[in-house]
Amino acid sequence: MTGTKVPVRHIRKIPRLKIPDDLDKELGEQAVQAARKRRKCPINSKGDAAILLYASAGQTVENAINHFLSQRGFEIPIAEFRDTVNPRGYLATAIKKLLKQLPSEEDTVPFTHMRRLYCYGDADSEGLDVDRRNRETLWTFKLSPSALAESLRQWLELLSELHETAGKGRPPITAQKDFVLELAEWWKREVLADEKARLGSSRATHSAPKAPLKGQRGRFATFVQTAARGIPGKRYSNWDHAIREISEKKR
Repeated sequence: MTGTKVPVRHIRKIPRLKIPDDLDKELGEQAVQAARKRRKCPINSKGDAAILLYASAGQTVENAINHFLSQRGFEIPIAEFRDTVNPRGYLATAIKKLLKQLPSEEDTVPFTHMRRLYCYGDADSEGLDVDRRNRETLWTFKLSPSALAESLRQWLELLSELHETAGKGRPPITAQKDFVLELAEWWKREVLADEKARLGSSRATHSAPKAPLKGQRGRFATFVQTAARGIPGKRYSNWDHAIREISEKKR
């Protein structure tokens, strides 16, 4: 219908980033080499399958990067969240200050005028000639100073619970894991030609047990780390945790 406004929720802006040509070429070469090594039926490096794989590698990485940037753009840094809900933070301090300023009685300016304005439509009316019982009830249980004070006290309790829930550990890596998962699903479908394939452990160690090599190893881990170079701005250099979690998933 003309003029009808349809509410739209949960809109997320997806950027349209393009990776450099040299990175696109490197990703394509890694994918083709892995396919030749890992597929049950190896592909010809110059055949149609290799050409399609070469072309889709960069596009897949571009999509994954765009989704990653979109997701990161809607995340609240964990440190900022902790500061916001800290029982000694600025928000809790402002609530406590407001609680001290709230009057204990309703017959205090400006609440007495606010009550009359809400219940009777006139800040100077006593309401003697107006039947507004529903409005008076709503004011008493939802809008009065005592109701507001109770809500603010509940806010303080909820802020404290959120602060405890946030913990003190490192920030979540949800966006990174989703980035790796998107690449992993494409890798199994296109590179390995087996959607049920397991990527397996990406942890590699030196022949000497006491001298482990740092970082994740393997063709897929290398592909992820190469793809991450296409993310602009702040470098996300440590992908070990995300690669390990996704690679070692049973399904």
